[in-house]
Formats: sequence, C-alpha cells, structure tokens
Amino acid sequence: MEPKERIEELTALLTEANYRYYVLDDPQMPDFEYDHLLRELEELEEAHPEFARPDSPTQRVGGQALSKFQEVTHPVPLMSLQDVFSMEELADFLEKTQGGREVSFSVEPKIDGLSVALEYENGRFVQGATRGDGNVGEDVTENLKTIRSIPMTVENAPPRLIVRGEVYMPKKSFEKLNAAQEAAGKPLFANPRNAAAGSLRQLDPKIAAKRGLDILIFNVQMAEGVSFRSHGESLDYLRRLRFKVIPNTMLSDAGGALSAGQRQLLCIARVMLCLPPMLILDEATSSIDTRTEVKIQQAFDEMMQGRTSFVVAHRLSTIREADVILVMRDGHIVEQGKHDELLARNGFYAKLYHSQFEG
Repeated sequence: MEPKERIEELTALLTEANYRYYVLDDPQMPDFEYDHLLRELEELEEAHPEFARPDSPTQRVGGQALSKFQEVTHPVPLMSLQDVFSMEELADFLEKTQGGREVSFSVEPKIDGLSVALEYENGRFVQGATRGDGNVGEDVTENLKTIRSIPMTVENAPPRLIVRGEVYMPKKSFEKLNAAQEAAGKPLFANPRNAAAGSLRQLDPKIAAKRGLDILIFNVQMAEGVSFRSHGESLDYLRRLRFKVIPNTMLSDAGGALSAGQRQLLCIARVMLCLPPMLILDEATSSIDTRTEVKIQQAFDEMMQGRTSFVVAHRLSTIREADVILVMRDGHIVEQGKHDELLARNGFYAKLYHSQFEG
C-alpha cells in the first residue's frame, strides 16, 4: 500500500477508535493495538509530511507553546443562562416562556466547566474559543485539539457549523491532577471547574493534553443552511454528527414522555426546593433504581431534621432510621417501635425485613 493510502487508512481507523472510546464509552480497539497504529502513523507522517492531514490523531498531543492568546469575536454571541433560586422565580420564568402556549422543555444537567465555541468549515475543525464576555473570547484551538472527544472532522456537516459546549475535568482526572500537584509540593486545585479553566488556558498545549479534559456539546450556534424546529431537534442533529452531546429529557406540560422513575425524581426535586414544614412520603422511591435511592435517602435524612415526616413504605430500607415505625397488617397496627427493637422481637416486621435483605 502506498504511504498516502496507508496514512488515510490509519487516520480513519484511529479516528473511529477515538469516537468509540471517548464519545460512546464503548472501546473496540485494545490499547496496545491503538498505540501500535498511532506509532506507525507518526512514523509515516514524519517520512512523508506532504501527506500528513491537519485532522490527524497525531496532532492531538499538543502543538507549539504560545506567548499569548489571540482574541476572537464570536459570530453568534455566547449568552449566559438565567438562574432561578425559588419556586416563585421559576413560576415567573414559566409564565414568560409559555405565554399561554403549550411548550416543551429540554431538561439537561448543568456542567460546571468552561464554555467554548467550536467552529467547523466544510466539516473540518478550524477554531475553538472561550466564551469570554459572550462577544469576545480567546482562541484556544490548539488546546481544544487535545480533547479527544472533540471531532477534528465532521461528515455531512454544513459549510459552516458552530457549536457550543462545556469543557470540564472529570473527577478521576481532577483527583489524578491534585495527586501529582501534592507529590510535587505544588498548591492543590480548589475544584474541578477551576482546574478545567486553568488547564484550557495553558499557553503550552502539551500541558493541556496531560490534564484529561472532556467536553459536552449543548447547543448549535450556527448551522449554515440547516434549520430546527426545537432545541431538542438540534441536539439530535448533533448526535447524528457524532458529537458528544449533553444528555437531555424532553418535557411537555403533561409530562407524557416521563417514565415512572423520572416522575418520582421530579416530585422529589420539587419537595426539596419547597422545603415544607411537614413531609408525607408515600412509596417515594418505588420506581427508582437502588443506587439512586440510596443517594435520595441520604438527602431525605438531612432534610427531615427538624421536620415532622410520615413515610409509607414497603421497601424497608427507606425507614430504618425512623423514630417510630408502625407495622400494619390487614388494616391494623400489629407492631410499633424502632428498627432495632422490631428486629429483636422477631415478629412480622422482622420477617418482612429478612425476606427483603436475606432472601
């Protein structure tokens, strides 16, 4: 095979491997094989630089250090989101948004990182910039190239495409970075957001490449010749282009698209936001997975402090810390007491408990 053809083949193979590993979290190529192919590509590009592609996987390790960042004026401003801190502010937002119309909402997690815009021309990544003040940011293209979940080329992209995402530092990367800082006797980073921002604004891309940054794309700023009927539709479009897109759930007024577990989570969130003086929880986590239930129960335990709370439950894991447990059978109270007391009596409650946790 000719060098040019082999370079093209290796670039395609490694790009697909990166997509599956960093975007889909579904690695198909063993690390040893990936490293071997990457080394082969590096050697071919060194021997035949005229065939090296600007979107080559070898270009992600970091280019030359800069003396300063250049300013970039955003073609489409990167506006900030409005915060709400109470049910009243949320109700005001809904009233302004809906205006008597039936609307749907895209519910997405808030990523605590650094907002950036990625620009593509004819499917090729040409520039990346920080949000800055929303109108003018800094050119951090070389640092963004080191983030392996950012595609260097996008098939079937419009002539000009600008997307917005949030660069963040995963917890594992943050812990690894602070461990290295501590070993070197350097100050620790206060939180992953500060670490991500500081890493992305390194003048030397090779430093940024070592920080383990990632990105989630959450908006289409510009897609020349393409229109969307909704924000949710634009996110689906980004997924088809193989970006790593923020997970989202579409909600309508009726909530018809929600699962039973999602409905419960929404109700729990409302309760925690309202902070009522009394809580009545009737099988509040019955449709929620066990791992999430544990986290919610911990939050409920804190929330119940200083509040009268009634909990109706068949899953006894949710009431073990209750001050008083009333055990009902056939419509009558047959036992009452604390969890440990009821277990010691070896009665109906104890049998229920052991059947759930031992049988």
